[in-house]
Amino acid sequence: MDRRTFLKTTAAGGALVTLGAGAPGCGNDVTPAPIASVTVSDSLSATGATISETALSNTYGVIQVPWTVFKDLQAVGGAITLQLPASISNSDTTGHVVPPDNTVLLIHRSADEFIAVQSSCPHASCPLGYSPKLERIQCPCHASQFFADPASTTSCVGTVAHLPARAPLQTFKTTTAMFMVGTMGVLPFVSIDLKESAPCGSQPTLPPVVNGTVTFPLADFPQLAMTGGSISGQPMGATAPIVVVRVSATSVSALNARCTHKGCTVNWAPAQMELECPCHGSTFALDGRVLAPPATRPLTSYPVTLNADSIVVTIV
Repeated sequence: MDRRTFLKTTAAGGALVTLGAGAPGCGNDVTPAPIASVTVSDSLSATGATISETALSNTYGVIQVPWTVFKDLQAVGGAITLQLPASISNSDTTGHVVPPDNTVLLIHRSADEFIAVQSSCPHASCPLGYSPKLERIQCPCHASQFFADPASTTSCVGTVAHLPARAPLQTFKTTTAMFMVGTMGVLPFVSIDLKESAPCGSQPTLPPVVNGTVTFPLADFPQLAMTGGSISGQPMGATAPIVVVRVSATSVSALNARCTHKGCTVNWAPAQMELECPCHGSTFALDGRVLAPPATRPLTSYPVTLNADSIVVTIV
Protein backbone atom coordinates (compact mmCIF):
# COMPACT_ATOMS: atom_id res chain seq x y z
CA MET A 1 0.00 0.00 0.00
CA ASP A 2 1.70 3.21 -1.13
CA ARG A 3 1.14 6.88 -0.49
CA ARG A 4 -0.90 7.34 -3.68
CA THR A 5 -3.54 4.99 -2.26
CA PHE A 6 -4.08 7.38 0.62
CA LEU A 7 -3.28 10.88 -0.47
CA LYS A 8 -5.11 13.35 -2.67
CA THR A 9 -3.79 16.81 -3.38
CA THR A 10 -5.86 19.98 -3.43
CA ALA A 11 -5.51 23.56 -4.60
CA ALA A 12 -3.01 25.75 -2.73
CA GLY A 13 -5.64 28.03 -1.20
CA GLY A 14 -5.83 26.18 2.09
CA ALA A 15 -8.80 23.97 1.23
CA LEU A 16 -8.49 20.37 2.34
CA VAL A 17 -10.21 17.18 1.29
CA THR A 18 -11.64 14.58 3.62
CA LEU A 19 -10.05 11.18 3.18
CA GLY A 20 -11.98 7.97 3.61
CA ALA A 21 -10.97 5.83 6.55
CA GLY A 22 -10.51 2.70 4.49
CA ALA A 23 -9.65 -0.66 5.96
CA PRO A 24 -7.03 -0.34 8.69
CA GLY A 25 -5.68 -3.81 7.95
CA CYS A 26 -2.82 -4.60 10.32
CA GLY A 27 -2.31 -0.92 11.00
CA ASN A 28 -3.85 1.55 13.43
CA ASP A 29 -7.39 2.91 13.30
CA VAL A 30 -6.29 6.32 12.05
CA THR A 31 -6.41 8.10 8.70
CA PRO A 32 -3.58 10.11 7.14
CA ALA A 33 -3.78 13.81 7.84
CA PRO A 34 -5.33 15.78 4.93
CA ILE A 35 -2.95 17.60 2.60
CA ALA A 36 -2.40 21.34 2.18
CA SER A 37 0.05 22.74 -0.34
CA VAL A 38 2.87 25.10 0.66
CA THR A 39 3.77 27.86 -1.78
CA VAL A 40 7.08 29.71 -2.14
CA SER A 41 6.93 33.29 -0.88
CA ASP A 42 8.99 35.73 1.17
CA SER A 43 5.74 37.21 2.52
CA LEU A 44 3.12 35.82 4.86
CA SER A 45 -0.20 34.75 3.39
CA ALA A 46 -3.58 34.97 5.08
CA THR A 47 -4.98 32.13 2.98
CA GLY A 48 -2.35 29.40 2.99
CA ALA A 49 1.07 28.13 4.11
CA THR A 50 4.26 29.61 2.64
CA ILE A 51 8.00 29.00 2.75
CA SER A 52 10.85 31.32 1.82
CA GLU A 53 13.65 30.13 -0.45
CA THR A 54 15.60 33.40 -0.27
CA ALA A 55 18.77 32.58 1.65
CA LEU A 56 19.09 36.10 3.07
CA SER A 57 15.53 36.13 4.35
CA ASN A 58 14.94 35.95 8.11
CA THR A 59 12.41 33.21 7.43
CA TYR A 60 14.51 31.16 5.01
CA GLY A 61 13.54 27.49 5.28
CA VAL A 62 10.65 28.28 7.63
CA ILE A 63 7.09 27.18 6.85
CA GLN A 64 4.60 29.86 7.93
CA VAL A 65 1.12 28.49 8.60
CA PRO A 66 -1.92 30.67 9.42
CA TRP A 67 -3.39 27.76 11.27
CA THR A 68 -6.88 29.13 11.90
CA VAL A 69 -7.67 29.10 8.16
CA PHE A 70 -7.28 25.31 8.06
CA LYS A 71 -10.39 23.68 9.45
CA ASP A 72 -8.49 20.49 10.26
CA LEU A 73 -6.05 22.44 12.49
CA GLN A 74 -8.49 24.66 14.34
CA ALA A 75 -9.36 22.19 17.08
CA VAL A 76 -6.87 20.67 19.51
CA GLY A 77 -5.99 17.23 18.16
CA GLY A 78 -6.26 18.34 14.55
CA ALA A 79 -3.53 17.70 11.99
CA ILE A 80 -2.63 18.40 8.37
CA THR A 81 0.08 17.23 6.01
CA LEU A 82 2.01 20.10 4.44
CA GLN A 83 3.16 19.35 0.89
CA LEU A 84 6.32 21.32 0.19
CA PRO A 85 7.08 22.66 -3.30
CA ALA A 86 9.31 20.50 -5.48
CA SER A 87 12.14 23.05 -5.30
CA ILE A 88 12.58 22.30 -1.58
CA SER A 89 13.61 18.71 -2.31
CA ASN A 90 17.06 19.68 -3.62
CA SER A 91 18.89 18.73 -0.43
CA ASP A 92 22.33 19.51 -1.88
CA THR A 93 21.74 23.24 -1.93
CA THR A 94 18.93 24.20 0.44
CA GLY A 95 20.88 24.26 3.70
CA HIS A 96 17.95 22.91 5.68
CA VAL A 97 16.29 19.57 6.25
CA VAL A 98 14.37 18.01 3.39
CA PRO A 99 11.81 15.70 5.00
CA PRO A 100 11.03 12.33 3.40
CA ASP A 101 8.44 12.65 0.62
CA ASN A 102 8.87 16.44 0.91
CA THR A 103 6.02 16.57 3.43
CA VAL A 104 5.59 17.63 7.06
CA LEU A 105 2.91 16.53 9.52
CA LEU A 106 1.68 19.45 11.65
CA ILE A 107 -0.32 18.58 14.78
CA HIS A 108 -2.31 20.91 17.06
CA ARG A 109 -1.37 19.44 20.41
CA SER A 110 -2.90 21.89 22.87
CA ALA A 111 -4.09 25.53 23.04
CA ASP A 112 -1.10 27.27 21.40
CA GLU A 113 1.17 24.23 21.14
CA PHE A 114 1.99 22.51 17.86
CA ILE A 115 4.43 19.77 16.90
CA ALA A 116 5.85 19.08 13.44
CA VAL A 117 7.45 15.85 12.19
CA GLN A 118 8.07 14.07 8.91
CA SER A 119 4.74 12.83 7.58
CA SER A 120 5.82 9.43 6.24
CA CYS A 121 6.49 6.37 8.37
CA PRO A 122 10.16 5.28 8.29
CA HIS A 123 9.03 1.65 8.13
CA ALA A 124 7.34 1.61 4.70
CA SER A 125 6.74 5.29 3.86
CA CYS A 126 3.00 5.24 4.55
CA PRO A 127 1.51 8.66 5.39
CA LEU A 128 0.99 9.23 9.09
CA GLY A 129 -1.99 10.42 11.09
CA TYR A 130 -2.57 11.51 14.68
CA SER A 131 -4.76 9.97 17.37
CA PRO A 132 -5.85 12.64 19.91
CA LYS A 133 -7.31 9.91 22.11
CA LEU A 134 -4.03 8.03 22.43
CA GLU A 135 -1.86 11.12 21.93
CA ARG A 136 0.23 9.15 19.45
CA ILE A 137 1.35 9.64 15.87
CA GLN A 138 0.27 6.49 14.06
CA CYS A 139 0.71 4.63 10.78
CA PRO A 140 -2.55 3.44 9.15
CA CYS A 141 -0.76 0.75 7.14
CA HIS A 142 1.00 -1.21 9.87
CA ALA A 143 1.18 -0.96 13.64
CA SER A 144 3.89 1.69 14.04
CA GLN A 145 3.29 4.40 16.62
CA PHE A 146 5.38 7.37 17.74
CA PHE A 147 5.37 9.49 20.89
CA ALA A 148 3.90 12.98 20.57
CA ASP A 149 4.11 14.66 23.97
CA PRO A 150 6.60 17.58 24.05
CA ALA A 151 6.36 17.73 27.84
CA SER A 152 7.69 14.20 28.31
CA THR A 153 11.24 13.99 29.65
CA THR A 154 11.60 10.29 28.82
CA SER A 155 9.99 9.86 25.38
CA CYS A 156 10.96 12.51 22.86
CA VAL A 157 8.48 13.52 20.19
CA GLY A 158 8.91 11.24 17.18
CA THR A 159 10.58 8.35 18.99
CA VAL A 160 9.17 4.89 18.35
CA ALA A 161 6.37 3.81 20.69
CA HIS A 162 5.38 0.64 18.81
CA LEU A 163 7.05 -1.47 16.12
CA PRO A 164 7.52 -2.31 13.25
CA ALA A 165 9.12 1.12 12.71
CA ARG A 166 12.55 1.24 14.30
CA ALA A 167 13.81 4.67 13.27
CA PRO A 168 12.48 7.85 14.90
CA LEU A 169 10.72 10.58 12.97
CA GLN A 170 12.50 13.76 12.00
CA THR A 171 11.19 16.59 14.15
CA PHE A 172 11.14 20.32 13.54
CA LYS A 173 11.10 23.28 15.91
CA THR A 174 7.78 25.13 16.02
CA THR A 175 6.91 28.56 17.39
CA THR A 176 3.63 30.49 17.50
CA ALA A 177 3.12 34.22 17.06
CA MET A 178 0.62 36.84 15.92
CA PHE A 179 1.42 38.67 12.68
CA MET A 180 -0.19 41.53 10.78
CA VAL A 181 -1.06 40.37 7.26
CA GLY A 182 -2.06 43.11 4.82
CA THR A 183 -5.65 44.21 5.20
CA MET A 184 -6.60 40.97 6.95
CA GLY A 185 -5.43 42.28 10.32
CA VAL A 186 -3.60 40.21 12.94
CA LEU A 187 -3.62 36.44 12.50
CA PRO A 188 -2.10 33.62 14.58
CA PHE A 189 0.69 31.72 12.82
CA VAL A 190 2.70 28.62 13.62
CA SER A 191 6.23 28.62 12.19
CA ILE A 192 8.04 25.36 11.36
CA ASP A 193 11.81 25.75 11.09
CA LEU A 194 13.33 23.14 8.79
CA LYS A 195 16.79 24.19 9.99
CA GLU A 196 16.28 23.12 13.59
CA SER A 197 14.97 19.98 15.26
CA ALA A 198 12.50 20.11 18.14
CA PRO A 199 14.07 20.18 21.62
CA CYS A 200 13.59 17.17 23.88
CA GLY A 201 13.78 17.24 27.66
CA SER A 202 17.29 17.78 28.95
CA GLN A 203 19.02 16.64 25.78
CA PRO A 204 21.41 19.34 24.58
CA THR A 205 20.58 21.19 21.37
CA LEU A 206 23.33 20.74 18.82
CA PRO A 207 25.26 23.90 17.90
CA PRO A 208 24.34 25.49 14.57
CA VAL A 209 26.41 25.40 11.40
CA VAL A 210 28.65 28.49 11.29
CA ASN A 211 30.82 29.05 8.22
CA GLY A 212 30.54 25.40 7.30
CA THR A 213 31.53 24.04 10.70
CA VAL A 214 29.86 22.80 13.88
CA THR A 215 31.76 23.43 17.12
CA PHE A 216 31.12 21.19 20.13
CA PRO A 217 32.51 22.73 23.35
CA LEU A 218 33.56 19.84 25.60
CA ALA A 219 32.18 21.71 28.60
CA ASP A 220 28.71 21.47 27.02
CA PHE A 221 29.16 17.99 25.56
CA PRO A 222 31.22 16.08 28.16
CA GLN A 223 30.38 12.73 26.53
CA LEU A 224 32.69 13.70 23.68
CA ALA A 225 35.58 13.96 26.14
CA MET A 226 35.31 10.25 26.96
CA THR A 227 36.35 7.38 24.68
CA GLY A 228 33.24 5.75 23.26
CA GLY A 229 31.08 8.79 23.92
CA SER A 230 28.92 10.16 21.13
CA ILE A 231 26.40 12.80 20.16
CA SER A 232 23.96 12.76 17.26
CA GLY A 233 21.30 14.98 15.79
CA GLN A 234 20.73 17.59 13.12
CA PRO A 235 22.46 20.93 13.66
CA MET A 236 20.54 24.00 12.55
CA GLY A 237 21.65 24.74 8.99
CA ALA A 238 22.75 21.18 8.20
CA THR A 239 21.08 19.19 5.43
CA ALA A 240 21.31 15.86 7.28
CA PRO A 241 21.77 14.47 10.79
CA ILE A 242 25.32 13.84 11.96
CA VAL A 243 26.91 11.51 14.47
CA VAL A 244 30.14 12.35 16.31
CA VAL A 245 32.06 9.63 18.18
CA ARG A 246 35.08 9.99 20.48
CA VAL A 247 37.15 7.04 19.23
CA SER A 248 40.20 7.53 21.46
CA ALA A 249 42.07 10.21 23.38
CA THR A 250 43.43 11.57 20.12
CA SER A 251 40.79 10.58 17.57
CA VAL A 252 37.22 11.64 16.76
CA SER A 253 34.97 10.39 13.97
CA ALA A 254 32.14 12.43 12.46
CA LEU A 255 29.78 11.19 9.77
CA ASN A 256 26.56 11.90 7.96
CA ALA A 257 24.08 9.78 9.95
CA ARG A 258 21.64 9.17 7.10
CA CYS A 259 21.87 5.56 5.91
CA THR A 260 22.72 5.34 2.22
CA HIS A 261 20.22 2.53 1.71
CA LYS A 262 16.83 4.12 2.49
CA GLY A 263 17.73 7.25 4.46
CA CYS A 264 17.05 6.07 8.03
CA THR A 265 19.18 7.56 10.79
CA VAL A 266 21.99 5.26 11.94
CA ASN A 267 22.83 4.73 15.61
CA TRP A 268 26.19 4.36 17.33
CA ALA A 269 26.66 0.90 18.88
CA PRO A 270 29.63 1.23 21.29
CA ALA A 271 29.78 -2.48 22.13
CA GLN A 272 30.28 -3.35 18.46
CA MET A 273 32.23 -0.16 17.67
CA GLU A 274 30.08 0.39 14.58
CA LEU A 275 27.13 2.36 13.29
CA GLU A 276 23.90 0.45 12.79
CA CYS A 277 20.79 1.21 10.77
CA PRO A 278 17.67 0.33 12.80
CA CYS A 279 15.48 0.00 9.70
CA HIS A 280 17.11 -2.67 7.55
CA GLY A 281 20.26 -3.78 9.37
CA SER A 282 23.07 -2.10 7.44
CA THR A 283 26.21 -1.49 9.49
CA PHE A 284 29.08 0.91 8.94
CA ALA A 285 32.61 1.40 10.24
CA LEU A 286 33.68 4.63 11.90
CA ASP A 287 35.30 5.74 8.66
CA GLY A 288 31.97 5.29 6.88
CA ARG A 289 32.76 1.98 5.13
CA VAL A 290 29.88 -0.46 4.66
CA LEU A 291 30.33 -3.48 6.90
CA ALA A 292 27.02 -5.21 6.16
CA PRO A 293 24.33 -4.72 3.48
CA PRO A 294 21.76 -3.88 2.21
CA ALA A 295 23.54 -0.51 1.99
CA THR A 296 26.23 -0.50 -0.70
CA ARG A 297 27.55 3.07 -0.44
CA PRO A 298 29.59 4.40 2.50
CA LEU A 299 28.48 7.12 4.87
CA THR A 300 30.02 10.52 4.21
CA SER A 301 32.86 11.18 6.65
CA TYR A 302 33.54 14.75 7.79
CA PRO A 303 36.90 16.33 8.69
CA VAL A 304 37.34 16.85 12.44
CA THR A 305 39.64 19.14 14.41
CA LEU A 306 40.25 18.10 18.02
CA ASN A 307 41.15 21.00 20.31
CA ALA A 308 41.84 21.08 24.04
CA ASP A 309 38.39 22.44 24.80
CA SER A 310 36.31 21.68 21.72
CA ILE A 311 35.69 19.46 18.71
CA VAL A 312 35.11 21.16 15.36
CA VAL A 313 33.38 19.25 12.54
CA THR A 314 33.52 20.62 9.00
CA ILE A 315 30.39 19.58 7.13
CA VAL A 316 30.51 21.88 4.07
